[in-house]
Amino acid sequence: MKQLTRYCSLLLAIVCCSLIFPFSNATMNTVLAAEKSFSKDDRMDSFLLQFFAQDDASHNHQWYTLTQVTPIFGNTMELKMDVNASKLNEASTGLDKLGFQIGDGSMEVGEQAALHYRLDQVVFQFHKHQEFALETTIDTEDFWKCVQANWGKDKNSTTIYLDKEFRKQFSGENLVDVLKDLKTITCKFRLDYYEFGAAAAREKIEEDQALKLVQALHAGVTISNALDLPDAKGSEITEAMINGYKGLGIDAIRIPVCFDKHMNADYEIDQSFLKQVKDVVNMVSSRDMMAVLTLVASNGWADPSTDNKQLGKERLLKVWTTLAKEFASSNEKVCFELLDKPKVQGIVSVAADNHKILSEWYEAVLEQIRKSSTNNRTRLVILNPYNNLANHISALTLPEDPMIAVSTFINAPYNFTTTLGGVSPEVEWDGAQKLGEIRAVCNIINKAIGEKKIPVIISEYGAIDKNNYQARIQYAYDFVKLTKEYQFLSFWNDNGLIKREETGSFGIVNRGDGTIAFPSILEAAACAGSDKPVPALKEGSLPMNYHVVQDTTSTDPSNQEQNGQKQKNKTAIAIIAVIIGAVLLGAVIGLMVIFKKRNGTLI
Repeated sequence: MKQLTRYCSLLLAIVCCSLIFPFSNATMNTVLAAEKSFSKDDRMDSFLLQFFAQDDASHNHQWYTLTQVTPIFGNTMELKMDVNASKLNEASTGLDKLGFQIGDGSMEVGEQAALHYRLDQVVFQFHKHQEFALETTIDTEDFWKCVQANWGKDKNSTTIYLDKEFRKQFSGENLVDVLKDLKTITCKFRLDYYEFGAAAAREKIEEDQALKLVQALHAGVTISNALDLPDAKGSEITEAMINGYKGLGIDAIRIPVCFDKHMNADYEIDQSFLKQVKDVVNMVSSRDMMAVLTLVASNGWADPSTDNKQLGKERLLKVWTTLAKEFASSNEKVCFELLDKPKVQGIVSVAADNHKILSEWYEAVLEQIRKSSTNNRTRLVILNPYNNLANHISALTLPEDPMIAVSTFINAPYNFTTTLGGVSPEVEWDGAQKLGEIRAVCNIINKAIGEKKIPVIISEYGAIDKNNYQARIQYAYDFVKLTKEYQFLSFWNDNGLIKREETGSFGIVNRGDGTIAFPSILEAAACAGSDKPVPALKEGSLPMNYHVVQDTTSTDPSNQEQNGQKQKNKTAIAIIAVIIGAVLLGAVIGLMVIFKKRNGTLI
């Protein structure tokens, strides 16, 4: 009996070891892989931090590598680099750009890498000029995917420009002469990781992830005449409003924001106003609702015109670099809409160049957002055609990116939704007759998107109040139900105007007394988006804390499936716990047997 007990115990100990060792090996392999991605000994000579200068356009932007160094992976280093100013061409009479470039010269076309680096204080020392210390902290993640360019390679490096600060410091001097006097550059640089060939987050995106993200939502609201006004104070949107929308079944909020009067001449956003905007976005996303941060430009600085092509691009990049950094750690519920109603102010017609410029801007800004943080690599980014018009979507050149969406608006049927001058306004809603006009616009959108699996946002729809509440309820229900057939997500334009005599009275929430003036409209939209019947009319205003009572024991197959999966997970965890307990017990008994045997006894 003792012999049998000993053999059983030893068998259990062997089983325990066979279960434990594979996990240990897996852990060890993971650690080794991480160390390998850090060291990259075979690529050390090709990974460089270099200080460069470019002369002006009259000299064809010639590049001068004034100094370079090979950083050590995973270490913070204080790098002191001797400058070889003699490399500057004597013919150079003007400075265009200067700064640092971080790059991997060994990358081949198609190869990719992910990295995180930090560049701190940069100190310039000269032979004759006074020492200049530039206080800067650049801490960012980046993603490279090498492509062939007309010369050399492209997208195997990151460029950090410092010429603006350099010009300011040495204003009035010949910058080429200043560079020729440069002796050493000292900076602190840290490369936290460099994963060459790693499957970066952008490559891990599930098929149709963007489409699934949008399709999972029911109905949205655009809060206009609030933060999108040039003189917005930041307090126009309250928690009570967001709670009111959510209580009616709304699960997506679009937040247009105008920073025009909250930026300086260099397009740097006022931090106090930016914090208020972020608080509003967080109000929405923290309630498990999609928050669409939409940039509004009202004074022409982002007009996609030929005259504004370069300046507009630089300004847009500056603003979105700030916003991308501010929301770098936000979850996937936060989405970016790059530019609302982009158009050239005062120009009715649109030219091919306008579409081309807009497309180029989007590609540049999207690239900047993607490399700004890990979360931003997979964030949904929404692009608008010229003036948000559906018939201009086909003129856009959409970037090859799996996490983009297209935004447009639908105001059809116009005589019902608004009041057309000289035509008697329609107050009755006949879905069977009027839905055809909406469907026609949806078909234009679908044709423009083609076979691309790109989600579509209907950024604004709605009908003004003409003392026809019931008709507007049915319109909202029919509109969302139809656009859902096309897999579009639609946002009612709540502009805060609820008085019938006000022009454009699309408002739902009374921002004056804090009540919901027309709750059944949004409830109808949410019901249509979740495939439920149109709700009964709720007469009169409701408080902001009104909540639609929902059946938590829904027989929705998707809910049942989720609940079933949760139960399976709990069962699996319980079984694993029992097995681990038995294995550990066997290991203890086995060790006890071995110990007793060595002491000349058996259990």
